[in-house]
Amino acid sequence: MWWVAHSVLYLRHVEQPQDRFTIQENMLLIEADTEAAALDGAENRARLSEDKFEGPERGTYENGEPAEWVFVGIRKINPVEDYDERPADGTEVASSLYSTGDFDVVKAMAEGFNVTVDYDY
Repeated sequence: MWWVAHSVLYLRHVEQPQDRFTIQENMLLIEADTEAAALDGAENRARLSEDKFEGPERGTYENGEPAEWVFVGIRKINPVEDYDERPADGTEVASSLYSTGDFDVVKAMAEGFNVTVDYDY
């Protein structure tokens, strides 16, 4: 079976306290027989995305601050559409549900603008 796991990492400043956090969500395609096995595989794969600060020559920076990517967790994991088959062109691999009381927000989101919506799942 194929699964999509949504992993969450954040950029942690190494030297200074933070009042704002950059968050990255990665969607990982995982092959596993069960949801539990997919979760284990996703967590292992997501930890490979962690990036420890190793000094000025090999480090990540945010606004001039030394920083490192830290894995926080798997936000959700879902089976891929037609999960018994290998994903192919056009396979839906991930989806999320949002809601808003303003249709103009829906249109703005579809056009790529930053909007505030309720995340339902």
